[in-house]
Amino acid sequence: MAPGPVRTPLIQATLPDEKVEGFGEQVPMQRAAHPDEIAPSYMFFASDHLSSYYTGEGLSAGRSARRRDC
Repeated sequence: MAPGPVRTPLIQATLPDEKVEGFGEQVPMQRAAHPDEIAPSYMFFASDHLSSYYTGEGLSAGRSARRRDC
């Protein structure tokens, strides 16, 4: 998994307020993910039944390149 920035309690506890406010703005979604948004992907890869055919795959959530011509 390569989810990019994820807003967790640790972010607010360790970063200064001005960094917390803009945390995740640099990714195409323009915000950090919430853990419940990416948890299903972790569950998918952890499941032998659902992901048994996947080998060496990576899932990059919310980090795709932004098209400039749209």
